[in-house]
Order: sequence, then C-alpha cells, then structure tokens
Amino acid sequence: MCFFQGIFFTNFQTAAHLCFLKAISTAASIFWQEGFSFLQNICYNYTYVILLVALAIETITEQAGFIMATKKAAAKALRKKTEKTPAPVLNYDPVIVKKVQSQMLEENQLSAVSEFFKVLGDETRMRIINALSHGELCVSDIAAALEMTQSAVSHQLKLLRMAHQVKARREGKSIYYSLDDQHVTDILDEALIHIRHKMKEEE
Repeated sequence: MCFFQGIFFTNFQTAAHLCFLKAISTAASIFWQEGFSFLQNICYNYTYVILLVALAIETITEQAGFIMATKKAAAKALRKKTEKTPAPVLNYDPVIVKKVQSQMLEENQLSAVSEFFKVLGDETRMRIINALSHGELCVSDIAAALEMTQSAVSHQLKLLRMAHQVKARREGKSIYYSLDDQHVTDILDEALIHIRHKMKEEE
C-alpha cells in the first residue's frame, strides 16, 4: 500500500511541475501576442492556481508523512507485542533445574536427532525402511513390493542414505540397499511396541 501511495504522490508532484511549466509557456506565448498588460492578468491568475496546487501538495505530503509515521509506530508496537518473552517461572527447585540442564543434550545432538526423525516422518520412506527391515533389496525389488516407480524409490533412497539410515552395496550392475545398522531396526521396533501398546489401551 505504501508503495502505491509513493507512486501517487510522485506522479502528483510531477503533474504539478508540468502544470507550472505549461503555465509559463502559455504566458510567454500570450505576451508576444497580446501584450504585457494582458500577461500581467494571466500571470496573476496562474500564480494563484500554482499557489493552490503547491498548498495542496504540501497538505497531501504532510498527511502522507503522518500516515507513514502512524503505520511505522503501529508496526513497531505489534512487533514488541508479538516478541517471544519467557513466561515467568514461579516456585521452581533450582537444584532440580540445574541437574536437568546439566543432563540436556547439546544443540548439535538435538539437531541431529530432529533431522533423523524428520526423515522418518514421511510415510513413503517408512514403507521403504519397513521393507528393508526384512532383508537387502535392490531398487526394482522395492518398487515392485511397494507398487512404486523406480525413480520415486531411488529419490527416497537417496534421502535415506544422506540421513545415514540406509546403506548401499554394488554387485555387478545392480545396487542393493539395506538398513544402515541395527539401531534403525531397534528404533522401528521400539516405535511399534509403543504404538501397539497405546492401541491396546484405546480398545
């Protein structure tokens, strides 16, 4: 909105300048044709009009500045309001808090774990991992088992390899894939145990 307002004011000022130049040009032309006395009346009239235009431009510019200043103040107030501020903590045990903080994972470890589970958060990749949990498979085997295209399987396998959840082995012209290590299988098994336990509780 501010962008269009800027264009409007710029164009308005340009139009006013053009009107001023047009007035001077017309006045000069009339001077040569009608004489100096008639030019005085014309200049007086045009000067009055130009003064009105200048006054209008000044008023609009002041209003625009006021509007922009108001919007900036409102945006600043909104930013302050939406800034995340820690909630006040009352009646906490400093010994327990210090113990928990000392046992927290480091930032790089938390980031790595988050990326690990983010990769597992895709259903297609989970289907591939589930298939590989039963043994080593090539791309065509996985595609046939999951009823997917080979290109789609290859794309997901690339992501799984980058996340160190799947490894590859070449045999002749074929590449066979398997889970990177037992830990991936263990995580899958633990997740299934948790899910099945919760499902039984809901029955």
